[in-house]
Amino acid sequence: MADDAEQGPEARASLRESISLAFVTALQFLSPKQRAVLLLVEVLGWKPQEVAELLETSIVSVNSLLQRARTNIGERTAPGASPADLAGPDDAALLRRYIATWESGDLDAFTALLAEDAVLSMPPQPEWFAGRDSIMRFLESILLAEPRQYRMLPIRANGGPAVAVYSRPPGGQAFQPSAITLLSFRRGTVSRMTRFALPSLFPLFGLPDRLPLPSGIGAVNHPGQP
Repeated sequence: MADDAEQGPEARASLRESISLAFVTALQFLSPKQRAVLLLVEVLGWKPQEVAELLETSIVSVNSLLQRARTNIGERTAPGASPADLAGPDDAALLRRYIATWESGDLDAFTALLAEDAVLSMPPQPEWFAGRDSIMRFLESILLAEPRQYRMLPIRANGGPAVAVYSRPPGGQAFQPSAITLLSFRRGTVSRMTRFALPSLFPLFGLPDRLPLPSGIGAVNHPGQP
């Protein structure tokens, strides 16, 4: 297995983002043995025989654990999601609109960007919301939550578009890391949002630990972030 230090910058960046998000998903949903096998084989590139020796078990057992882990992860993937959902000539513009509408607090404009069958999930919370109307109602239900301001930085994660979300409570002196939200796009709309509320992920993406407060910025009543 090639040493990470010997790989190029692009390879190291790809490995870094795969490790971080694969780890988060596995940690939330898999058994300890499934988690170990998935990360060793899918993320670190070990052979099943090597994993079997490490875990002192059989190759048949490793392959069985790997298959179950893949199935469990696959069941939490958006129905019909495909690479085509993640790429398109207008994706960059859509991502900019997504960020601009959410930062502005314009809920109507934000939900207008969503596909009719869009899905919002927030692992490890069991609740998830399917459909634009359902997501809209969820966001409206938390409009009376503590006022906050948000800033987002566009990033890439798991091979697709994502945003690093920073938030600031009233009186705060800087925007603090809040969550990484993975996005799927389809035909000019946002078809899926998967939010990981883990600030510990930010250093893995080389993100700053805070964003400064722009001059003249004021408090905005805003729903909880997607």
